[in-house]
Amino acid sequence: MEEERHTSSEERQQQESGESLEAKIKKPRISYIRDVCDLPQTKMRALLKAAFPEFIIEEDALIALTKAAELIVQDLATGGTNQSKNNLVKYEDVADFVRNDRRRAIAVLRDIFPPRKTFADIKKVVLNVKDDEDDD
Repeated sequence: MEEERHTSSEERQQQESGESLEAKIKKPRISYIRDVCDLPQTKMRALLKAAFPEFIIEEDALIALTKAAELIVQDLATGGTNQSKNNLVKYEDVADFVRNDRRRAIAVLRDIFPPRKTFADIKKVVLNVKDDEDDD
């Protein structure tokens, strides 16, 4: 019976050491994630789940997508800052950067950042279209 107790205590020690080994392995990974990504991954996961509810997102894929989003935002901020004439970055600065940048990664954002138009400009376009239709 003592042998059984001894064996079970050894098993418990192995289980405890196994659990602590897993905890040791997980801790550096969590700190690594925080070192790699500044954007909150919970928000990124929620965005991805909202867009693609049928997909299961693995942790590594989430890290890669979060970092990619972070780099795109950083690039847009840097480009908008460079386009700005003062310390204030406006929508037009970011839209100009996206429109003028030749990289494919930024070019896909052209539809998302169209040039801003005023109501007066849109009204002129609409009235011109109506006038053209009336002339026909």
